[in-house]
Amino acid sequence: MGSTVTVTPFSAERLLDLDALSQTALARFRTSGDPFDIDEAISAQKQAIAHTAKADTKQLATRLRALATACSIRFSASKHILDIRQSVSCLQIAQTICDPGLSNSIAGEFAEALTEFGICLIQRARSQGKVEDLGHAIDVLRRAVDTPGSWDPATMSRRLGALGIALKRRFQRYQDPEDIHQSVRVLRQNCNLKDRSTETTITNQAVGFYNLAASLSERYQALGDPQDLLEAIEFFRTTVKIAPSTDPSRSTYLLEFGGNLNLLFEATGDSGAVSESIEVLLEALSLSDENKDVNHVSTLVTLGEAYQSRFERCGGSSDDLTASITHIRHALELTPHMDPRRMHRLGSLCSALRAQFQLHGNLACLQEALVCNQEAICITPAGHPTLASLHNTLGIILGERFQHTKELTDLQNAIVSSRQAVSLTAENNPLFPSYLYNLASSLDLRSGVTGRGDDVQEAAIAFQKVLSMTPPSHPDYALYQGKVATSLSAVFELGRNMLHLEQSIQLYKSTISLMDDQDHRKRTTLYGYIGALNLRYRELGIAADLDEVIASLQQVVPFLQETNPDAVECYCRLADAFRRRFEAQGCMEDLQGAVTLLSLSGAILGR
Repeated sequence: MGSTVTVTPFSAERLLDLDALSQTALARFRTSGDPFDIDEAISAQKQAIAHTAKADTKQLATRLRALATACSIRFSASKHILDIRQSVSCLQIAQTICDPGLSNSIAGEFAEALTEFGICLIQRARSQGKVEDLGHAIDVLRRAVDTPGSWDPATMSRRLGALGIALKRRFQRYQDPEDIHQSVRVLRQNCNLKDRSTETTITNQAVGFYNLAASLSERYQALGDPQDLLEAIEFFRTTVKIAPSTDPSRSTYLLEFGGNLNLLFEATGDSGAVSESIEVLLEALSLSDENKDVNHVSTLVTLGEAYQSRFERCGGSSDDLTASITHIRHALELTPHMDPRRMHRLGSLCSALRAQFQLHGNLACLQEALVCNQEAICITPAGHPTLASLHNTLGIILGERFQHTKELTDLQNAIVSSRQAVSLTAENNPLFPSYLYNLASSLDLRSGVTGRGDDVQEAAIAFQKVLSMTPPSHPDYALYQGKVATSLSAVFELGRNMLHLEQSIQLYKSTISLMDDQDHRKRTTLYGYIGALNLRYRELGIAADLDEVIASLQQVVPFLQETNPDAVECYCRLADAFRRRFEAQGCMEDLQGAVTLLSLSGAILGR
């Protein structure tokens, strides 16, 4: 049988001595900071509680409250979660046993202890990855917010802010839309609190506006409502406007403000947004200390990406691209190899270097981009959603290098990488068609170099699949349709099946009808169409095909200036078509046209 331990109440004098010992030790701790003093204060108070008669609820509640205070003070120094948990427990018990008047007095302390406990749980969730702590923190903070008799603007703001942050972080983990909706509602409620009058209010208001802006931005990026982004930007703008110049968080506010302006530019193409983003981020960088500011590297990356965005979409100068590479390269130098953000930063630098290569044709830039991409693949864990994109980019880079070096190994490896990208991507993924298109393009390129029939067949099947997955409203629909037409002509040349050639010609006609004269791809498509017509003319000798060849070449001529070397190719093709029609029909005008065009070509070459 178990036994019950009976605790004998101490005399009133002995209990008062323990209370005094606890208070004296606590006062010493406030001066000395010696952990022994606070431990002694807590030990004495626990002893007093243990030997207080349970019927003496008033004294018991008072001592529980004193123990809660001591535990909270030790928590402030130790940050041990058990201390604040014990403080909460003491205050909760004290509230239940004391008279209503004292209960209301304790309510504020109880709510504040709950707030500290909730914040501690949020911090532990972040530092130790204990996601379940977020749910516990949300429950605790809701209790703090709902505790009767504990309301005042300053403390309520702290509770609402912590609750909003916890809800946002749980959303980031589980993607439950209700969490981010509640986060926005709670943080908006925080910003609407009235009757703030202390000097710290300005800083607290800046924090409140910043947290609301961050949750609105998070919701925009997840759910896509443009109004959320616009509202987030205005709250970030207000945060920056009211935050004191000495506020240590100012560089963080500027970083998020600039990053969201760049998001607005990506969504709308508003050049003013990206230019303002760069100005804001430059200010953030000027306030950021490389050796102290944890956001310094993120600022470098975000600024570099903003410069690249302006270059690519606003016709920015090459200085923008150079600045982009400089900032992102510096960020990588400061990023440890095991940092999970290194993968993204390598991708950003790779993208900027490829743009630099396309601008200047410097193979060293392409080589550095290749090295960045390969490192990113090496450090990306299997199953990561970015891995397919990295393999796709590697295939593109190797294909670009092949175009310059003509090293067949590069093309072979490009195909291997593109296959990997396709194999890692589900067909219902919106990126699947573009990955498959890149694979088909590399196969098509290799078939032109090696003459491999299996490459021709595989490329044709892949191009057709891409087209079947692409709606006619897609901006690349005409491009994909033209590729199918070209691949079917190549398949015809393998098997001489006229059905393939007829399909090719019809698709070329449809593709050309979708393109306006300003589309730089139209000339290439016309040449493909002309090639298919020539194939059919050779097979069947249909005079109308030769007429269409001449008419199509005459459509190409306006795209060319006489000084353009491509003009010679076009004139020679047109001259050959006139010659063949003269031989078939005997029209002297065709012969004269051929002679004139050949003379013009000779004159261009002689310049």
